[in-house]
Parts: sequence; structure tokens; C-alpha cells
Amino acid sequence: MKDLTGMRWENKTSHIIRILNHSGEVVQELPKSRYAVRVNQHFRHKLAVDGIPIGRFEGDPDYKNLPDPIRADTIYIVSGITASLIRRWNFVAPRSDSNGLDRSLDMSVFATKSFITFGEYHDQT
Repeated sequence: MKDLTGMRWENKTSHIIRILNHSGEVVQELPKSRYAVRVNQHFRHKLAVDGIPIGRFEGDPDYKNLPDPIRADTIYIVSGITASLIRRWNFVAPRSDSNGLDRSLDMSVFATKSFITFGEYHDQT
């Protein structure tokens, strides 16, 4: 596992992001973005189960509020679907399984323990 230090974190979602360390302490709280990255794509219905549509997104995505320029020294926190479509290592989404999230007593999401990316990191050195 590559350990990078000195990276900037930028929250590009419409939610406050709290990041926990390995001890479960909040080490960073990033305010929600006024200009969250949004992606629009055509949803195509493929089938229905018990009257509930199931489909997939198709076609070229249309992005709104992407950083310009995209900085190599910055980790951008975006939604899972946005990260999966951008496919760059520095566009990450909070890991959404029980190993990735910390929940309050009412089961609402309090913080994230880790992130997921859909891109490959290529060492710049």
C-alpha cells in the first residue's frame, strides 16, 4: 500500500465529511461544498421485478462543477457514482459498507473510516 502525505483534501459533495483515524477519532471535518460535483447520465430501464424498475446508466456522462484544473496534489471527495465514472485515483467516495462507515446511535452516518477509488495510482517518481 502506497502511503501519500501532504495531499490536500477537498470535499466536492453536499454533505459534511468527517474522517476517522484508525483509533476512531475524527481527524478532519470537511465542510460541504457550495458547488458539489454533479453527474447526469441517461437511466435506461432494463427490467422490472415486482413492478420495481431495474436499469443502468448509459451514454456519456455530463459533469457539473468539476474542478478546473484538476490538481495532482488534491484528493477530491465525490459521490460513488461520480467516482466510478471519472475513474481517476484522486477522485474518491466514502466507503459505504459497515467497515467504511461510522454510524450514530440512530444509524445515521457520522463519519467515514476509508474511501474507495475507481482509478489506478501511478507513482509520479
